[in-house]
Amino acid sequence: MKSEDIAREYLDAFQNRDIISLGSFLSESVELSDWEQRAHGKSAVIDANAAIFSMFNKIELTITNIISSERQAAVEFDLRLIGPSDDISIPVTDIIEFDDDLKISSVRAYRGN
Repeated sequence: MKSEDIAREYLDAFQNRDIISLGSFLSESVELSDWEQRAHGKSAVIDANAAIFSMFNKIELTITNIISSERQAAVEFDLRLIGPSDDISIPVTDIIEFDDDLKISSVRAYRGN
């Protein structure tokens, strides 16, 4: 499987709030950083995502562009987070890196304007 395909499946799992699938893409030493948090290690990254899932009833994600190489993918997408009292739209770019086993070793998320 190619890095682009894995990135798409990972983001599908995120959109579907599927914490089990999401975890299956991650290496044990994965690092996550975004505009609000940092997490290191598979358990911490899963917990960070679970916290997001608990705040919103629905997540919609529309990929607008992917650029990939053998061990990296840059993914631009529109993220919509729908909660009980919030409806937030955010343009996001994820830089996803993969280890030798094509598990995700790093996700750096950047918020657009």
